[in-house]
Amino acid sequence: MNAGASNGIRVGQEFFVRRLQVNRNYESDGPGTQVAHTAAWVRVWAVEETMSLLTVTHACDAIEVGDYLEPFKLPDPVVPNPNKSKPERGNYARVMAGLDLRSTFGRGDFFTINRGAQDGIKAGAQFVIYRDKKESQNFLVELGEAVAVTVGDHVTTLRATLSRDAFREGDYVAERK
Repeated sequence: MNAGASNGIRVGQEFFVRRLQVNRNYESDGPGTQVAHTAAWVRVWAVEETMSLLTVTHACDAIEVGDYLEPFKLPDPVVPNPNKSKPERGNYARVMAGLDLRSTFGRGDFFTINRGAQDGIKAGAQFVIYRDKKESQNFLVELGEAVAVTVGDHVTTLRATLSRDAFREGDYVAERK
């Protein structure tokens, strides 16, 4: 990697290797709402002044020129609260494309929404996923439930805990408040 001791890099540090993916179906809400693909986990093996050698500890995909590093930190375990409050109406987030721009999701899957800490979301928050069938006199149809696992400034990763039907990119998400 093109950073070393002069950049604060130390032997033993761990990083995620990530790359931004371009969404094919809609424009992002800004630079913080793009989908990041994790290509690998790496550990610093040797450090010089301006460069370091890394070893791959877990490969998910090929590492490519232009990928970037983020400090390695596993998310804290999140357990959904059994007491479910009513979902907040009128302030809907949207389901974004997933890993490798995947567009459909179900129980157990991880997916992202276009809201984050700047919108008041915290890890452990619970959500309901809806679809607008776009029929006259139709209300939103409930598809499933999810819990916030990791929260960024503008994007939150959710884990689907219940799925009555597959949900997809562009569906609506309401937080239980």
